[in-house]
Amino acid sequence: MSPNEEEYLEEFVVEYDVPLPADRRSSLKYPWHRLDKVGATVFFAPDSEQDTTKKLKNRLEQSLRTYRSKHEDFNFICRVVLENERSGVRVWRIPTQTAPVKAGASKDS
Repeated sequence: MSPNEEEYLEEFVVEYDVPLPADRRSSLKYPWHRLDKVGATVFFAPDSEQDTTKKLKNRLEQSLRTYRSKHEDFNFICRVVLENERSGVRVWRIPTQTAPVKAGASKDS
């Protein structure tokens, strides 16, 4: 090991019993839990000039995928819409669907 590498490694202090902070990612940024019934819907508009409906839709869809991975009884769909002359994204809660059986296959296979 070179002298520079040794000095670099000596700068680090190993500590024990430092409490782990709470995971802030678990806090809900969007109100998915409030869409409590099939047919419930909510409209989102871009929040800045740099934001676009495409970027907004991508963020919402990622958030929905994460939420659905923990709440399998929830299913959603997003669409870019124009409401009151404002472009945005509307999210609907839709029925959870089971995978369709392929033609010619039995349920047991």
